[in-house]
Amino acid sequence: MKAPRIPMQELMGSGHLACQGCGATQAMRFALKALGPDTALVIPACCWSVID
Repeated sequence: MKAPRIPMQELMGSGHLACQGCGATQAMRFALKALGPDTALVIPACCWSVID
């Protein structure tokens, strides 16, 4: 069985206001790639709201 490939399309915009070195930005980037372009995010008021 072949391992799934990460899509080339970037769904997260370039640049963000998260802290430098924040691992959440990479987590958000890969989660959006895995979930696809028809994904809607609901994020509470926290630092995650400035990442996307």
